[in-house]
Amino acid sequence: MALAVNRTGVIFKKCDMSNHRPETVKQCAAGTCQHTCKPDTIEKCKHSSTLRYWVNGKQLETSFKDQTCDEFWSTRCDFR
Repeated sequence: MALAVNRTGVIFKKCDMSNHRPETVKQCAAGTCQHTCKPDTIEKCKHSSTLRYWVNGKQLETSFKDQTCDEFWSTRCDFR
C-alpha cells in the first residue's frame, strides 16, 4: 500500500515566544509552556526545529536539531 505523503509542511520552533498566549492558553498562564526564546534570537537558539506534515490525512510532527528540511526528507523518504 502506497502512502499519501504531502511533501509540504511547516517548520517552526516550539520555543518561539511569539506563540506565547497567557490570556488564552493555560500552560502559558501557568508558566509551564515551551515558549522560552525571543523571536529575534530564534534562528540561533539551541532548541530543535519541528516539521509538521501530513501522511494519509494524519498530522505528524518530527523534531530535528542538526538537519535542514531537505536533509530530513532525504533520510525519511525513498523518493525525491
